[in-house]
Amino acid sequence: MSSSNADVRGMSPIMLSPEYYESSHQEETPSSPEAESSKESLNFAKEHEDKFSLDSFKNDLSYWCVNENINHKSVNSLLKILKSVPDLNSLPDDARTLLKTPRCTAVRPLGSGEYIYLGIENGLKNTLKSVQVSGEITELKLLINIDGLPVSKSSGGQMWPQLGKIRSIKSSPVFVIGLYYGNEKPSDSNEFMSSLVDELNFLFENGFYLNGLSFKLSHVGFVCDMPAKAFVLKIKGHTGFFSCTRCTVEGKSINNRMCFTDLNCSSRTHESFCSMSQEEHHIGATVLTSLNHIDLISSFSLDYMHLVCLGVMKKLILLWLKGELQYRFPHRQVQNLSDRLVSLKKFIPSEFARKPRPLFEVSRWKATEFRQFLLYTGVVVLPPFLSSEMMTNFMSLHVSLTILLKDNKGQQHITDYAKALLKFFVEGFGKIYGKQFVSQNVHGLIHLADDVSTFGPLDECSAFPFESYMQMIKKSLRKSEKPVQQFVRRLKEKESICQSEPRSPLKDMPTLKKKHEDGPLTLYCQNPQYKEIVLDNFKLSTVEQDSCCGLKDKTIVKVKNFCYNSKMCCMVVVGRTFSIVGDLYEKPTLSSNLGTYVVKLNTTLKSWPVSEIERKYVQFPHGKDSFIVIPLIHSDIH
Repeated sequence: MSSSNADVRGMSPIMLSPEYYESSHQEETPSSPEAESSKESLNFAKEHEDKFSLDSFKNDLSYWCVNENINHKSVNSLLKILKSVPDLNSLPDDARTLLKTPRCTAVRPLGSGEYIYLGIENGLKNTLKSVQVSGEITELKLLINIDGLPVSKSSGGQMWPQLGKIRSIKSSPVFVIGLYYGNEKPSDSNEFMSSLVDELNFLFENGFYLNGLSFKLSHVGFVCDMPAKAFVLKIKGHTGFFSCTRCTVEGKSINNRMCFTDLNCSSRTHESFCSMSQEEHHIGATVLTSLNHIDLISSFSLDYMHLVCLGVMKKLILLWLKGELQYRFPHRQVQNLSDRLVSLKKFIPSEFARKPRPLFEVSRWKATEFRQFLLYTGVVVLPPFLSSEMMTNFMSLHVSLTILLKDNKGQQHITDYAKALLKFFVEGFGKIYGKQFVSQNVHGLIHLADDVSTFGPLDECSAFPFESYMQMIKKSLRKSEKPVQQFVRRLKEKESICQSEPRSPLKDMPTLKKKHEDGPLTLYCQNPQYKEIVLDNFKLSTVEQDSCCGLKDKTIVKVKNFCYNSKMCCMVVVGRTFSIVGDLYEKPTLSSNLGTYVVKLNTTLKSWPVSEIERKYVQFPHGKDSFIVIPLIHSDIH
């Protein structure tokens, strides 16, 4: 790389001159054939350039085949056509050669199924190779997920992947540790977990080396839904009398439902778990007790995806739709609420995987849709339909989860407030809807805030990224025969061909897209202009649903353009400010304490450096001239 190019790569794109942005969109003018023929060195360079182009084509073709999940038969047909082109006749004849597909996969029997263990260290090294790691990051925090995955609707076959993720590195990808397949779950969880436990103990003691750097595990956490957690820990399932994993509460059977109404029981400890001091909680001894440096109580997160989104929030909506008369919505109210919810579709930002759907489809809602309702749309659409008592109860859940999903490091009093609020919710829930509905999920809310002390914000220990990866596993299977071997081969193809280079600092900077010349512009602003910018955790654009952002000085801006400012010598965001009118709600706390406001749009156009952008807001209409802005505290884009 030339020194000039190196200088450009090292510069932040928001500080480059306008000439750089203009020139980066112009095609290079090729040198004349006469000039090339007169210089032997250029001929030599051109020969190597041609060779590199062929290799590049093979890499691009391989990447396309793997990324689009093209089956080998189709790839072979394509290769036959491509090889008829003279410059491409050196391409391989077979897809397995092109994609470097392993010829055999070493699986071993496990119970009535088969199992392959790929290893934690292997996954950690592949992850560290794909991201830029400084020499300061030598201690890794690992998150492990275990769950069942039905392979098809026409058979009873199911996979049980053991997945890992480095939670101490931002945007770390999910990797596979082990994979089981059978017509039922593994018969013995200890045999299923033994290889993982052995390697964890080895890595805790010895660590590993990569590129001259020494890495060690500093913390390991597990995220599982309740059935998977009961399976690997060998404890009672969620319908058991002593099934709570955090306290010694004894359940009660009310109207044939297992309920947990006592909120002041003694907490479990690692020592009491290992000694099985409450025998009714266990169904056997688990190999996990041999793990060193791991507290089996705090290291198993409660996972708000299953506990809150698919558990409590879904239960609340179903009670409003199909519950007892005293709190059930009349049919006309259900239709009005549903219509109001669907009307918010066009205001949902691109960071959301799904748009709002009608309430009559609630049985098909995904976890991300329940999260969207709880954190964003519910506070907008519910007030006209819920009684004061029910609305206060819902708001205590909304506020507490909003707090626990934010980074409140060093502010333990805020986490303590959220914990008290969740206890208030559980008590109120039992009074409004009946104690028979205080299930394991509802009871578990009183322990949810404890995960923040262990893991940080709740998204640091949720199953959302693992759930997305499991769907990718399912999509990669092309037939029902030998699913473990199929997936491992797809995985090895991806590792050998699509392993990305370490990210350069340039890729972590804002990326400007969709160039235009339509304005609007403020004083000193000029071309180049762009309609979209992609930052680390979100994107902003001039499109309505992605156009609201917050600056470091707490100013809220409606984005109208991105362009170069000659006076500031940097890229700027052009937009209009919002004036804060007031709070959206006042109980259980002022909405402004969580960054949620009712605002009005000002008419004056201003500009600010792109580097001043701090967050994104979800924006909804509120009345005739005002809007509701809610800070975006999650992203479905992993």
